[in-house]
Amino acid sequence: MLLAQNEPTPPANPAPLKITGVLDAFYSADLNHPKSNLSQFHNFDWKQGLELNAAEVTVEREGDRFGFRLDAGYGEMFRIMNLPDPWSGPNRYVSQAYVSYKPLANGLRFDIGKFYSPAGAESAETYNNYDYSRSLLFVLGGPNYHFGFRAAIPLSKSWTAGVQVVNGCNDVRDNNSGKTVGLTSTLTRAKWVWTESYMTGPEKPGTNSGFRKLYDSVLTLNPTSWASAYLEALWGMERRISSGKDEWSGVAAAAKFSPWKKYSLSVRGERFNDSTGFNTGTAQHLEEGTLTFDYRPASFLVVRSEYRRDWSDQAVFDRDGKPRSSKSQATSLVGLIFVFKGER
Repeated sequence: MLLAQNEPTPPANPAPLKITGVLDAFYSADLNHPKSNLSQFHNFDWKQGLELNAAEVTVEREGDRFGFRLDAGYGEMFRIMNLPDPWSGPNRYVSQAYVSYKPLANGLRFDIGKFYSPAGAESAETYNNYDYSRSLLFVLGGPNYHFGFRAAIPLSKSWTAGVQVVNGCNDVRDNNSGKTVGLTSTLTRAKWVWTESYMTGPEKPGTNSGFRKLYDSVLTLNPTSWASAYLEALWGMERRISSGKDEWSGVAAAAKFSPWKKYSLSVRGERFNDSTGFNTGTAQHLEEGTLTFDYRPASFLVVRSEYRRDWSDQAVFDRDGKPRSSKSQATSLVGLIFVFKGER
């Protein structure tokens, strides 16, 4: 009888099916005029000219016990995100696909499938971020997604802890026989949220030697209804097979101001240290500054314009058809993002 009394009362109606549709396109120009028409150290927006970033549909149901989520679509976001994966197939059109289970009424939750990495302040979807282009820490610092198992449980009203066991970074089909273990923590207050993640495991193809470690910490601030900001710090290290190690680290800060109903302004600055060239191919210090202006003429439409400048202490950027001839790169971009949401 005690167990029965502790069981949650079944809902009168099933949880709604939430559907989100996104159409996201951009026009980008690299003011360095590289012969390749590609902006270095950008991710989904690296091509110049008019491109489709994502045509995406999200279907999600969050029930008292069982749930699922599927994010699928087509575009540069899906193509580039899934390039490193040994298995292509339908995976190339999926960014997330997992099922959820809540066995108890205490908030414990299990997810199994493909899901975004807990590391990082930004999301793969543009409309969830302050800026259109993704940060250096997002592009170079950590993984996009994992495939495996994760669990999370609220330990208090403000603190949630979690654990993950996954194949590795950016692969549904594992590239070795080892697994990567992750620990997560989220502390939520009225005006701020502090998330931390730590992951370790073998990432080299065909071997379980040379463990990688990654730590990421993000403090998100929401002091008013019209202003928000985040601070991020990241550190990564991977052991080499013979001897030595590769190391990288970075810090980022960004803020968004929305004092007007239809307009907002965002700024971002960051520094990434690729001390051995593991992530970029050149041992260097990278910095970037981004200024983004948003206009929302309708509830379903965001018009986003952006100017960004990247710097390095090495000549790694192409300029006027000359490869690796400049220490800086400037880009401008205009994006149109349509977001439609509904329930049934």
